[in-house]
Amino acid sequence: MTHKHRHDLQLSRSEAAEFLRNLADALEHGSSCMKGYGISLEELVKFKVKMDLGADEAVAVKFSGKGGRACCTDAVCDTCAACESYPGLKKRMQAHFKAMRDSLARGAMPPAETVDAFLLDSERMRTFPGHGEEFYDAFAELCARLRRAVDSADLIETASVTEDLLQAKKRCHASLK
Repeated sequence: MTHKHRHDLQLSRSEAAEFLRNLADALEHGSSCMKGYGISLEELVKFKVKMDLGADEAVAVKFSGKGGRACCTDAVCDTCAACESYPGLKKRMQAHFKAMRDSLARGAMPPAETVDAFLLDSERMRTFPGHGEEFYDAFAELCARLRRAVDSADLIETASVTEDLLQAKKRCHASLK
């Protein structure tokens, strides 16, 4: 489902310039959040920014986007956990998990950054109600096993726990269908 979001801001010229710098930083660094504006770029398929420069110091900024969701708060958003979408999180987890399995299939340990991202997203996933809470404790234990295996550079245990995670995922998803 496509969502439309619009934010109308009245900023000074220096604040408008800071808004554009924050937008550029978010795009460059792959961040989904624009701090202080209540805007999330997560899952947006397109967006536009229109600025009307007035004769005085005020600048009317109109930010509109399609395909994603806006932060649920106008407060400063440091982690975007409040505006995280479950489908976006699951898609990202799937990509990390696939990368981990691909590394293991080549006989190599998965990159630490990939495992770290997967485990962080796994923690976030367990905060969503209505998505298999009865499986969360067992999943958390498997994630702890994965952390220990990766930290000790144990290729065999890492491969084993990754397979266990795959089977746990299949059981959870089958129960929710």
